[in-house]
Amino acid sequence: MRKRPWKRIIGIAAAAMAAGSFVVWLYIGTTRIVLHEERINLKHLDPADDGLRVAVLSDTHFDAGDAPLAAEIAARINRLKPDLVLLLGDYINGSPDPRGSISMADLTRFAGSLRAGCGVFAITGNHELWYDRGMVIRALAAGGVADLTGRCTVIRTPSGRQLALIGIPDYTTEEQRPCPESPPNMPTLILMHDPNSARFVPPERGFILAGHTHGGQLRLWPNGGDRSSLRLAALRVKDKLGMLSGWQRPYALFDRWFMEFHGRLLFITSGAGGNRMKLRTFCPPEIVLLKLYSADPAAAAQHFNPVQEL
Repeated sequence: MRKRPWKRIIGIAAAAMAAGSFVVWLYIGTTRIVLHEERINLKHLDPADDGLRVAVLSDTHFDAGDAPLAAEIAARINRLKPDLVLLLGDYINGSPDPRGSISMADLTRFAGSLRAGCGVFAITGNHELWYDRGMVIRALAAGGVADLTGRCTVIRTPSGRQLALIGIPDYTTEEQRPCPESPPNMPTLILMHDPNSARFVPPERGFILAGHTHGGQLRLWPNGGDRSSLRLAALRVKDKLGMLSGWQRPYALFDRWFMEFHGRLLFITSGAGGNRMKLRTFCPPEIVLLKLYSADPAAAAQHFNPVQEL
């Protein structure tokens, strides 16, 4: 008996719709930047500063045609009305050919369009070295962004109290130096690109903000722990096969969001872009808004996942 043509047509149409929906899902999950809001308790923060709004952005990896995207991200950050903006590195694509990354003029325009009452501060990441770290720092500075790499600075909050900011050099591309000191009993935020730099920070120094991991980019299910990350799964396989070098051990499996590493508390953002591979699954690009508190019950209940080591 001959198969009816309409059944075949319906089957092809259904398959095409399923494939199209999958492509649309991948596209939206890869390109739609979400707002990720969290509350944290910061040691020594005065109650007068409860609710201090800190916008965190990392790993934008702006390509040559991404000036409109940069402008959109800046506008979204400004709409959050942050008191402080912190940039955690890898702003450019990192190609040795400047034509593969956003122009320095456009990066300056992006930096100059960010608005925060307490200032905009930045550190550099590994991709800045592969491009030209000095050029990137100068472009950010021309837009009014202060480079914190290897430094500590003390700012005034809207209440007039003091808050210390520390910038740590990139783990893989910069010479590591002792963690800068901050004044005693002062609330302190520590900026680093690669969370591996937490090794060089005394546990009591302050709360760490990091990027670099991209949240793994490819995850097997939403809201999963580190077992859902394909990147970490690949590292575990390499470990089983003996492919991790001795100098790499112990290899810390930093993932995303709230983590604890030998007594150090971190928040690791998934970042707002991707470098060579832009694809993301169950790990959308994000802008982070942190609200700081002295003793918030919801923040106190936050669980910090311990970092596993191989």
